[in-house]
Amino acid sequence: MKCWMIRDRRTGLYSTAGLLPCFVKRGKVFYRYADVRTHLTYFNHYGRRKAYVECDIVEFDLNEVSSKDIFKELGLMVL
Repeated sequence: MKCWMIRDRRTGLYSTAGLLPCFVKRGKVFYRYADVRTHLTYFNHYGRRKAYVECDIVEFDLNEVSSKDIFKELGLMVL
């Protein structure tokens, strides 16, 4: 499964998206690329292009992992 985030090149922080985006360590995760495009199109259409001038779209691959494997790796008991 893939997901996307918008990252500021200068700071390495991620956008919170929304109408007044700010940049934080943990930003908004988009689970559909179409949602990223819609968000960026909105800002372009309403003249707020400067919000994302110094940004990149970062794509992540998510892998599903069994919680039992994680507990075993951490040396914890599985209930």
